[in-house]
Amino acid sequence: MSVIWWKPEERKILRQLYPTASKTEILKALKNKSWYACQKEAKELGLKREKTNVGRRKKPLKQFVGKNQLKKLIAEEGELTVEEISKKLKVPPDIVRRYLFKYGL
Repeated sequence: MSVIWWKPEERKILRQLYPTASKTEILKALKNKSWYACQKEAKELGLKREKTNVGRRKKPLKQFVGKNQLKKLIAEEGELTVEEISKKLKVPPDIVRRYLFKYGL
C-alpha cells in the first residue's frame, strides 16, 4: 500500500472546507484523496464537521388506515374529529377522510 503524503496546500483546503462543505465538494477539491484519508487528516488537525441533518431519517407517515382499526378507535373513543383520529393513528387528516368515506364510517 502506498502512502500519499499531505501537502501544505491540501491541508489548507481541508481546513477551509471540512467544517462546512459537503463530502463531494471536499473530494472534488482534493482529487487524489479518499474520504477516509480526509477524515483521518482532519482528525489529526483537530477539525470537526458541523452537524446538519444528524440521525436517522424520519419515517414517512402511513398512507393506509384499516377499516377495523377505524371502527375500533371510533367505538372506544366515541365521537372524534378527523384531526383527533389522525393524531392518534399518526396519519395525515386527508388519508383519514379518504378511508372514512371509503368505508362509509
